[in-house]
Amino acid sequence: MNKNTTKYLLLFVKQYYIWAVIAIFSLYLISVIMKTPSISGKFFFLIMGSSIIIGGIYYEYLKKIYQKMIIAQTQRLDLALAKQYQEQLEKLDFFHGFKGSIILFDTLCLIDQQNYLNCLQHLKKNEAFFKAKLDYLFIFYYHQLLCYYFLDQTTNARVIMAKLKQFKTINQKKLSPLFSFEQIDGIEYLLNNRNQKGLATLEAIDTHHFNPREKILHYQIMLKVAKQKQETKRIINYQKTIQNLTGGEKNETIK
Repeated sequence: MNKNTTKYLLLFVKQYYIWAVIAIFSLYLISVIMKTPSISGKFFFLIMGSSIIIGGIYYEYLKKIYQKMIIAQTQRLDLALAKQYQEQLEKLDFFHGFKGSIILFDTLCLIDQQNYLNCLQHLKKNEAFFKAKLDYLFIFYYHQLLCYYFLDQTTNARVIMAKLKQFKTINQKKLSPLFSFEQIDGIEYLLNNRNQKGLATLEAIDTHHFNPREKILHYQIMLKVAKQKQETKRIINYQKTIQNLTGGEKNETIK
């Protein structure tokens, strides 16, 4: 069982666990109301308990939309559908509880659309959010690295690479397994014009735990250098892998 399968299995179990908690709380609320002697007391518990239950159900509904949005983006590679879910989520999220998740989602979208300059602006605009947590800071630097790499801004990419490498000295238990340090090492070789070493490092990475979107991005990193060096065999192999991942269909993720 790979990491993605495990993640979605845990998500499935957690989802039904939460509904079970809501059901138990509802039964408890009914019991409290029935045992409360005064009408005013019954009314108080009814209003308070109902508010909690409705709030919980509404949050779970929004979370379901969010999950569909992420699956559309990372598994189905349907950015248009993911954007539809995003619009629906933002419209219904009155208290902006998913604001941070939307910031992260928009970051991935800009990368998928190969809109690297706007992605850098987006990261800068939301820098305070990304620096609030260690995991988010890693995401911040990683996507800056990707933008500079694809924009051929090697000097800037090396500056960010130095910041990313500092995360290796941090206790890995404090970090979510968000990205592959081996991939980052491979990109560093490419930035230093050690292209064969970089491509060999990237090709050796086991991508089975990557989701489809991450796999495509991984091969795009290699494809960029293969095209620059006119390595026909690698270009064909990388493009074929990307086409297989997308089912041979064109979408906004691949350009």
